[in-house]
Amino acid sequence: MKQSHFDSYKKHLKLNILNEQRMKTKNLKLVKALTFLTLLLGSIVYCQESKTSLYTIAYGAKGICLSNTEGISKIRLTNGNHGYPAWSPDGKHIAWYAYHDEKKTWSIHTINSDGTNSKRLTHEKNKWDNMPTWSPDGTKIAFAREYKDSAKVWHPEIWIMNSDGSEQTQIKSLSGGGPCFIPDGRLLFHSEFKDKESEISITDIDGNNIIHLTNNEAEDWDPKISPDGKKIAYSSKRDGDHEIYVMNIDGSNQKRLTNNDVDDNGPTWSPDGSQLVFHSNRGEHAALYIINIDGSSERKIINKGSQPAWFTTPPRENISNFPPIKDRYFGEKPPGLIPKLFAPNLLSPDGLFEGGGFSPDMKEYYFTRKNGKYKNRTFFVIRFENNKWGNESETNIKWPGFSKDGTIMYVGKEYRKRTDTGWSEFKSQGEFLKNQAHGLSRSSKGTCYFGFYAKEDKGNGSIRFSRLIDGKHENPVKMGAEINTGKDIAHPHIAPDESYLIWDVVREDGFGQADIYISFRDKDGHWLPAKNLGPQINTEHQESSPSVTPDGKYFFFTRGDWEIKEDGSTNYVGKKYWVDAKVIENLRPKKKLNKKCVTTK
Repeated sequence: MKQSHFDSYKKHLKLNILNEQRMKTKNLKLVKALTFLTLLLGSIVYCQESKTSLYTIAYGAKGICLSNTEGISKIRLTNGNHGYPAWSPDGKHIAWYAYHDEKKTWSIHTINSDGTNSKRLTHEKNKWDNMPTWSPDGTKIAFAREYKDSAKVWHPEIWIMNSDGSEQTQIKSLSGGGPCFIPDGRLLFHSEFKDKESEISITDIDGNNIIHLTNNEAEDWDPKISPDGKKIAYSSKRDGDHEIYVMNIDGSNQKRLTNNDVDDNGPTWSPDGSQLVFHSNRGEHAALYIINIDGSSERKIINKGSQPAWFTTPPRENISNFPPIKDRYFGEKPPGLIPKLFAPNLLSPDGLFEGGGFSPDMKEYYFTRKNGKYKNRTFFVIRFENNKWGNESETNIKWPGFSKDGTIMYVGKEYRKRTDTGWSEFKSQGEFLKNQAHGLSRSSKGTCYFGFYAKEDKGNGSIRFSRLIDGKHENPVKMGAEINTGKDIAHPHIAPDESYLIWDVVREDGFGQADIYISFRDKDGHWLPAKNLGPQINTEHQESSPSVTPDGKYFFFTRGDWEIKEDGSTNYVGKKYWVDAKVIENLRPKKKLNKKCVTTK
């Protein structure tokens, strides 16, 4: 980070001095408030915040303060030049920074959200540790570190440590600041360069595979991910001074929300992703403002404060507690946009592999073999335990599916629920799956998409769906010709938000045998004409069984052929392939972008 950034931070701190009386005269009031806060925070985890809920915005104002969204009810947790608070995912703790050694050292601290148990985590002299952020599981804290060398040159670094301050490690390949974890476990941050200003970027947690989302002569910095992981709010100086912008997580559709002749910085998302709080230097003091993400309804909520953090626990399904990225795929080097075999030495030592998939937490991998010494189809599972993948073991669980949160396992037409003591007994899913065959996939809201055989399909099969209404599935509904055209229609995979459907089918415009196709849904809910995934995915061989990993990063499918055995029977011989999930987004219809910036003026 450059000298100008540090000067900007010092300016914010100076602007945020509040001339309040010492809290010693208000001990009774504080005790009552903090007692209520403790009870409140224990009850709001995984709940949506309402306008009447208290103390969900933390901010810097000569100490760490808490407020409700209207700025009416406020309490102070700390006193001093403290700033950049960050809520832990469960709302029980706050990380922040404070100065030491006559402002020559700035260190990361944590404190309970009821104001107790303050701890200093970093102690490096003459280093400026700032912008802490919690990992989705609350076990790690990433932060930015700045220091001057003997030539007075600033060096911006990103570090990561355990939430108790242990095992502090620099991500040595990164130069930048403003780290922010995104749901898939990667880091969002602003990159810094020797020859240009900072850009918003995404990287793996080890600093590899950096993707730059912005490209401007002026600085873009302080990015924050939306609760659903689909959008990024950030500050950009591309129009003369810092303004608040939002964009999609792939860098598309960049929109300006504020339009002032002073700096607007530090955006933070509301729990439902519809609003942002940020600080602005429009008056004598920095103040907090709230704005809708379309740039409307902007208003001031707190007269003196900066660097806000809204308590924004994402939905359970977005809280990733996946294995580390380096271990997640059995240590395999991830593919790019060209498919490659997935873990062939582990999963298919005899050169053949039938099928498989991850559990929602990516700590179990279920797969089958019917080759080599396994003359009959045999089912296996590998589990990630004690921070490593174990050995494969045979299992009686056949091609399981799971609810998004992993609490329900579906096997065939039955299901069982996870309990405190293990799994329940299997029960029937209901009559709606009576004619189900060849694949079943569930969206986040429980709608089932599955292969279906009926007389009217004339042996070609079809894909049908069944919505979950009041806890019960409706009768299956046959999808339209956009989906159900061709032969051997099977193995649907629905996106969690039902924005696209992928399946395999034999069509006249294919490359031979079964190919994999995709259909996207438009804004009115209609399915668009199917697209063949193209020659990198589909070949003269049979491609089938498409799926996307629970972390959304990779697309899996099977490629193979049917062989005729000596006894005249047939057997499918396939291998598992994987490819970057960008192949899906590259096919998504592009929206026509309005080049004019969205402003509030």
